[in-house]
This record gives sequence, structure tokens and C-alpha cells, in this order.
Amino acid sequence: MKKIKYSVVIPSKDELAYVGKCIASVKKQGRRDVEIIVVDSGTDRTMKIAKRMGARVYWQSPRGPGPARNIGAKKAKGSVFVFLDADSRLPKNFFSTLDKNLDGKVGGGIFSLKPYDAESSEGFITYNIAVSVARFFISLGHPLTIGSCFVYRKNVFERTGGFDESMVTNEDHDLAVRAHKIARFVFLEGATVEVSMRRVRKWGLFKSTMVYLASTLLFFFGKGTLRWYWDK
Repeated sequence: MKKIKYSVVIPSKDELAYVGKCIASVKKQGRRDVEIIVVDSGTDRTMKIAKRMGARVYWQSPRGPGPARNIGAKKAKGSVFVFLDADSRLPKNFFSTLDKNLDGKVGGGIFSLKPYDAESSEGFITYNIAVSVARFFISLGHPLTIGSCFVYRKNVFERTGGFDESMVTNEDHDLAVRAHKIARFVFLEGATVEVSMRRVRKWGLFKSTMVYLASTLLFFFGKGTLRWYWDK
């Protein structure tokens, strides 16, 4: 059996409508050195479907994605952790891009994102802006994430202590900043992860943009967090 290199950790809560296609996007790449771990906190059939599709499945009480990702990381066998939202999908060249770009000086990074279910050009424009802003700040040496998918070398992740479980939001920004002090946190070019705009459809584009902006500003001006976010 080939040694596991990449551990894909997927936190979920009632993601039955999405998790199947998320897992399928990983499996379609045909890599034998990839494992899939789903950490679920819901009550639907997500765990059953994930297990049927070959994922290792664990359950946790609902505490948000940070604790779920930490549980997945503790169970992971790979030397590289890929944290992927359950409503996201990997492109076909994802792991080959990582093979080329994740060198020994890089400790972690994020990817370009694009929506697969945008109902208008505004959705694409919104993500293009978010991606451009993240790419710019990272180029200046200021780590910034845009959610959905990020990757860390196991040794770097473990040295940081993992995600701060006291943070409901911005735990991804926080980890990126701490990881960057150990090894470079970069924007990994060459692969674009597809994401869902379901929250934008629920809240509307304006509110979604304002919430993301407010959350990010809270972090950079005092490591704040939106404690109500995952209750909505």
C-alpha cells in the first residue's frame, strides 16, 4: 500500500447535499497517496454517505469547523494536511499542483477560488476581488485566507498547536499568521478550487460582503471573532 502523503480533512454539519460531490472531486484524481477524513457534527446522513465513499469518519459535538479540523488532523496519516469545506470541490490538477509548488520552504498556503453555482456575474466578481486582495496581502508578507480550502505541512501545523478552538471565525487567519512565523505561508498558483455561494444566496451579496469585511477587520484590529456566525 502506498504511503499517504495528503490528508484531506473535511469538517461538516448536515452537509448531505454537498459532501458527496466534494469527496468525489478528491477521488476522481486517482491518487493512491491521498486519504479523506470527514469530521461531522450534524444529524443527517452525511457520515453514512462519506463512509460509503471511502472516507474515514468521526463525529464531534457541534463546536465549529476549527475543533473539527483539529480532530481530523490528529487522525491524519499524511505529511500534508488539506482542509476542505464540505461544499467545495477540488480541480483535477490540485494534487499535481501541490507536488510542484509545496517545496521545503513553504509551510502552508491558500488557492484561488471560484463559485460553481453563481447565479450572476456578481458572484464571480466578488470572488475575484477577494482572491486578489488575499494574493496582494500575502505577497507583502501578511497572511490572509479566504476560507474553503487551505493546506499545511504536518510539521508546521503541529508546531502551531493547530486551530485556536476559542475562535468561532477567523481561526483560519489566525493559524496562517502563526504558521508564517515558522515557514512561508503563500498563495499557491495553478489550481482553482470551486466553492458554493449558498451563504451569499441566503444572506444576499451586500450582507455577505459586510459580514466578511467586519469579521476580517475584527481579527486584524484585535483578534476578534463573530460568535454568532455559525448559528445563522
